[in-house]
Amino acid sequence: MELKFYTYFDNGDGVGDLSDITFHRIVLSDQGTFQGTAVSTANHQVLVFADELIGTSHFQIGIEVRLTGLATQVAQGQITFSGYIEDLPVAP
Repeated sequence: MELKFYTYFDNGDGVGDLSDITFHRIVLSDQGTFQGTAVSTANHQVLVFADELIGTSHFQIGIEVRLTGLATQVAQGQITFSGYIEDLPVAP
């Protein structure tokens, strides 16, 4: 399973496009199988910078969970963000 989140940060051209996207991949560590369910966890401490507005386009933090194999039962991923959001002053 692949687990990641992505953000947008203006590369300086003022145009919100694919060149502004950054993927943050989260490395999962297998914890074992409990009652027939394989469990993996991660702890990923990171400082994230993201722009909500680039030019006239609005962006968000996105989450993606991808399973690249066959699953015979339910497969799921969960991300919890903790911390705070801070508006930075506009550069002169």
